[in-house]
Amino acid sequence: MLYGINDEGETIEPTPGDIARCPLCAGAVRARCGQVNVWHWAHAQGGDCDSWAEPETRWHRAYKLIVPRQQREVRRGNHRADMVNRHGAVLELQHSSLSVDDIEAREAHYGPKM
Repeated sequence: MLYGINDEGETIEPTPGDIARCPLCAGAVRARCGQVNVWHWAHAQGGDCDSWAEPETRWHRAYKLIVPRQQREVRRGNHRADMVNRHGAVLELQHSSLSVDDIEAREAHYGPKM
């Protein structure tokens, strides 16, 4: 995930050695700032509280960075929408295939503004 929440409740980007809270579940997240993968936050206990989360590629990250910060990884219920436009419509970025069931589940969750 791109952002964690610090003790002041501010949205922050990962910095080596930092610990923050997940914007979705408030669980502890650690900054992962290596040389191979894009810098991101990962749950300290492993896994991800968003069951739709997948490892993020540079392609995925680059598209998210096109929109303003407040429109990236926006909480919608128990999921993080990749992007939300200024009218509230959700845009999910997908570089690999999804099953019809997964597509229908996301459409049902996000509603007509997807």
